Amino acid sequence: MSVASQRNALIERVESEIGPVDILVNNAGIESSRAYTDFSEQAVEQMIAINFTAALLLTRAVLPGMLARRRGHVVNIASGLGKMALPYLSVYSATKHGLVGATQALRAEYRRTPVGFSVVCPGFVRNDGLYAQHEAEGAVAPRIAGRTTPEKVARAVVRAIVHDRPEIIVNSQPMRPLLIMLTAFPSLHAPLVRSVGLNRWGERAAAASVDGHHADTALQGSATKRIKV
Repeated sequence: MSVASQRNALIERVESEIGPVDILVNNAGIESSRAYTDFSEQAVEQMIAINFTAALLLTRAVLPGMLARRRGHVVNIASGLGKMALPYLSVYSATKHGLVGATQALRAEYRRTPVGFSVVCPGFVRNDGLYAQHEAEGAVAPRIAGRTTPEKVARAVVRAIVHDRPEIIVNSQPMRPLLIMLTAFPSLHAPLVRSVGLNRWGERAAAASVDGHHADTALQGSATKRIKV
């Protein structure tokens, strides 16, 4: 989805097979865990292009039609790392923070229209994506970080659309109070991440990536469709 021709072809295919795009779920993403200086320039650019830029441009492509039809909803799948950040996931964290910010900016800009914007922020997702690979290899994140499943994330997307929710955090732990505290006191972020063991988890995950246990790109997939709810 980082190539314009692919985005245009996707939209054209959906519109020809299903009809106008009334709901866009931006869920394409790649993850890579490693020390920041170990990222190649190409890897940084690719992650930003797929995780962030593609979502903005797909939204830009379908939004005029939604506004003209006076209906529509855009859901961006960010991450818990769009609300806080972890070492060794600096680029990924940056792209997910960007999605959270873009969603809220668009929601404010189009608040007087029938088109809605929501962001869903899952925690560590079991059975899918890069974290599932880490977990299978024994690099299990601390319990305090919480877990979720693909099914819970999917249900959150539907809730966001039906109830026009600005943001949903999907996690087995009550993370919002912690995130509010970190926003108010950013100096606590690094000590807290270290104290709960997420620094050590990041180091293990990064070592596994550098050793070649898994590739730079764990493509989550993309969804651009009209959903009846």
